[in-house]
Amino acid sequence: MTVGTPMMGALPDGRPVFNPDYMAHRQAAYAQGAFEELARLQARYVYSEADAEELRRMAIERVCRLPTETILSFYEPDPGMDIAPLLESIAVPTLVAHGAEDRLVTCAASEFIASRIPGAQLYLFDGKGHNPMFSATDEFCDVLAILFAQDARKEPFGDRWRRETRTQAGWLRAKRRQTVAWPEAPMSCT
Repeated sequence: MTVGTPMMGALPDGRPVFNPDYMAHRQAAYAQGAFEELARLQARYVYSEADAEELRRMAIERVCRLPTETILSFYEPDPGMDIAPLLESIAVPTLVAHGAEDRLVTCAASEFIASRIPGAQLYLFDGKGHNPMFSATDEFCDVLAILFAQDARKEPFGDRWRRETRTQAGWLRAKRRQTVAWPEAPMSCT
């Protein structure tokens, strides 16, 4: 699984990869060297769900502890990091997960990625933003479990797969609640 795969600029059809409003604010803060504002802006767009205040606060706090040069280097464009030319060479079952309410990266970017990876499937997390693995942890884990339980090459996900996965994921979450006391807090990699 790869998280945070960068794409540069615009898609081949001209649609943007990143939210244009975010990019305008980002460029202005970068030009001023306002690294704390960059951290706050990034956190607002990445953790855009109403109940994600704690995730935003933690992200800002962690980023602001980094050296200024490190923070600013994250925002310097690097055409060598563009994954688009590599997509068609991926030869493993691939799930492209995207929050349907992502305010940072457009759904068009995820659709493009999924369309270029042979056999890849796109799963949109309804009502979730940029990091569904944190804001919809149970659903995210359930979708991964279902993906690995199936042969993605023989049975494409499609609309039927998405409906069935949502049903199965809901069943798994309900079953877990009956048998195991799972924490409601987002996953942590600390």
